[in-house]
Amino acid sequence: MEKYCGTYTDGIYEVKVILEDDTLYYSPSWFAHIKMIPLGNDVFELLGFPVTFTYSFNQGIKSITVSGNYGWELTGKTLTGVNSP
Repeated sequence: MEKYCGTYTDGIYEVKVILEDDTLYYSPSWFAHIKMIPLGNDVFELLGFPVTFTYSFNQGIKSITVSGNYGWELTGKTLTGVNSP
C-alpha cells in the first residue's frame, strides 16, 4: 500500500495520500482524513464522495487521475507524484 502514498500535484492543486494502520487516506487541507476504498487495478474510491483516484506507474513516475461525479476542481485532472513517504 505504501506505493500509493505521497504528495501529488499538477502545479496548482495538491493531493496528499497517507497510510495509517494499513489503510490509505486522502489528507486534504480542509478535512482530517478521507478513507480510500480499493476497487482493484490501482483504483480507489473516496469514502462518502463519488470520486475515484486512478493510479498510474509509468517509467518510474507515479500519478493520480481524479474522476467522478462531483463538482470538484480536481475532477478530470492528473497529478504527478512529487515525493513519497
